[in-house]
Amino acid sequence: MTRFVRLVCPDSASLGIALAEVPTPRAIATEADFAVASWERQSMEPCPCTATASWAEVPAGLNRQPLVVSDADGTLFEQEVIEELAFEAGTLQEVAAITAEAMNGRMDFAESLHRRVATLEGLDEEAFARVRARMRVSTGTNSLINRTHQAGGKFAVVSGGFVEVVDPIASGLGVDYVLANRLEVSGGVLTGKLASEVVGPNQKVWAIASWKASSTTPVVAIGDGANDIPMLSAANFGVAFCPKPALARVADTVMPWRNLGSVWGFIGSEMFSQTVH
Repeated sequence: MTRFVRLVCPDSASLGIALAEVPTPRAIATEADFAVASWERQSMEPCPCTATASWAEVPAGLNRQPLVVSDADGTLFEQEVIEELAFEAGTLQEVAAITAEAMNGRMDFAESLHRRVATLEGLDEEAFARVRARMRVSTGTNSLINRTHQAGGKFAVVSGGFVEVVDPIASGLGVDYVLANRLEVSGGVLTGKLASEVVGPNQKVWAIASWKASSTTPVVAIGDGANDIPMLSAANFGVAFCPKPALARVADTVMPWRNLGSVWGFIGSEMFSQTVH
């Protein structure tokens, strides 16, 4: 089956895609194609990262009842849930420093999670509602979820964040599956401990395997940090979304602008996923 190399190249006006056959490149996209392929124009803001758009070899058939899996913090959401909770607890500076170490692969995820959660001890559980009200969903999220469902697929969110914040928002968006950590609460306040096993990189991979409708279900995974490396590596196609360098080095493609809906360009266009004869 023929596969394609794609160059994702955003500019101030649109999102362009150049295509070529593998292994003997033959350009089949024109300037007119670029206009047609600009499926998400409303936001092409660059991310505050050093990644650049990249070539990607994309397997055919990603649009056939796919399982699309997104990280939550920094991907589905513009912010980090743990940092928003830390703001409420007055520990934001400490937590942000630990988060940066973990996201760049310089600290074990489980260790970093326990250290950050410990700083939340004594926070009232009403903070969950205040944080949910502040969370900003990335531009294009509804579009990506709707198109996934229209293709007969499922949309999942896996997160090292917390179900108390992630689950209600994801439910409102029509997300099919959610996996996240749960915080321990006693007497209306957080204890600084988890009430569940750590949801880390390996647990994300296991969850994806359990959510696949069949062994042939195509999986597209989207994330931004080092803890997403196993998830993207296990998927048929991995998208590094405004990523940290550790993830950008191993993903199938890098998307350095904040529009989650643009991921559908890799999944859903028959123009780009069909076999060329």
